[in-house]
Amino acid sequence: MAKTLYLLGTLWLTLWISVAVSADERDIDRSAFAVPGQPAWTALTAFEMQVIDRFTGASAQQASADELLALFLVASGNVRSEADYHHYREQLLSFLASHDELIEADSPRETGALLLRLMHRHFFGAGYDANQSAMAEILDTGVYNCISSALLYIVLAEYLGLNPSGVIMPSHAFAQLMLDDGQIIEVETTSEDGFDVIRDPEFFARQAEQWFSERRLVVADYSDYENRRQISAAELGFENMWVQHISVDRMNYADRLRMAELKGLMQADDLVAQHNRLVYYYQEADYLKRHDEAAWTALMSRIDPYLSDWQTVSLFEQHRFTDRDTLLPMLLLQSHHAEWMLSNNKVEEGLGLAEALLAETPDQLRDAHVIRAGALQAIEQYYMSLAARHWENQQWGQVISVYHEYLGKDLESPSRSVFQVNLEAAYLNSSSDYWQSEERDVAISLLEACIIRLPVAEQCHQRLQEMRQVLL
Repeated sequence: MAKTLYLLGTLWLTLWISVAVSADERDIDRSAFAVPGQPAWTALTAFEMQVIDRFTGASAQQASADELLALFLVASGNVRSEADYHHYREQLLSFLASHDELIEADSPRETGALLLRLMHRHFFGAGYDANQSAMAEILDTGVYNCISSALLYIVLAEYLGLNPSGVIMPSHAFAQLMLDDGQIIEVETTSEDGFDVIRDPEFFARQAEQWFSERRLVVADYSDYENRRQISAAELGFENMWVQHISVDRMNYADRLRMAELKGLMQADDLVAQHNRLVYYYQEADYLKRHDEAAWTALMSRIDPYLSDWQTVSLFEQHRFTDRDTLLPMLLLQSHHAEWMLSNNKVEEGLGLAEALLAETPDQLRDAHVIRAGALQAIEQYYMSLAARHWENQQWGQVISVYHEYLGKDLESPSRSVFQVNLEAAYLNSSSDYWQSEERDVAISLLEACIIRLPVAEQCHQRLQEMRQVLL
């Protein structure tokens, strides 16, 4: 009878990074996820896919007013259909149609100033709330903050043929207009009289503290203003996909996951967007691996092209991952990826990836030991499962070959002794079969090989002595 095969225990690795998520929150219905033909894990609507297609790549910089409106509404998180888009579009077009003075203004400068005043009087009746960053909610409730009001101003300005864009500071956002002569006008959209605000050192010395405090913002200084980022209208829409309204207390887990995917799909080269996307993918992989193996397999299958693309330049190329917070979730996911590949007949790629994780994960990276443990687990589970299949069929030669291949990698692992015990048992079983088949020389040769190739092989040594006694 074949000796017992010792199996490895399963090591579950849980790491909480960037996004605090409870197990209950992740217990969601994923039956509609992984829609065929879509690049996302979550189920996106046809309207969302249209926005992704329009705003992926360099063409995003040349968007029309209608296209920007679609992006800004998708960024709100709760506008997911063509019908809802047209509902909000009609509100904006009705506002513009009711104010002929905007069309009749003498200059773009006059149009921009008038638009700000009329926008405040028409849309902002419920007041300012620092946490209300969704443009759609302005149109529903009249509550606004700096970024949602800037988005509304920008899209209305686009409909009027002006040339608006966005500006981002560490704790604030506003709009700007470029006039035909190249002059740039800053537009503080949270204030009715905020057209052509002059933010000079004197403003920050005398007025900024009260102004920022009233809006419950971090008080900025002139150096913050000097380091502002001037971005396109589309880029401000992308920024809006990861702000206050997409927070744990305002949006559920499934929707936050979807928003992280949307932003990541449209900003493939943005490390912050990829960080958020990777964090959620890791949270999904970690949870599903422990609760729903089939869903874990479906997730890894869906994001396999994405993870493989991140490998193509060089697995840990530092200029690609200047932010180690981005490197961490990517490497954690790659340990899942390696395990998935090994279980889906991508053996060479899976082993190569897992071994690279073991060898190349930077020691100084936070939780490097967790990444290495996941990669090691993927390798060991592959070899143990492969050996177990041969064991079940009593194919001792294949079992011996599999265990020697693993041990030949010389991995530092507490499980190494389990492989050695199983390898000795495979030698004993194979030797016994040959002995019973009267192939005594082969049986003895196997035991001699066992003793030579294993550091400790007491049972092989004992069995060899017994066989030699029989032959005397």
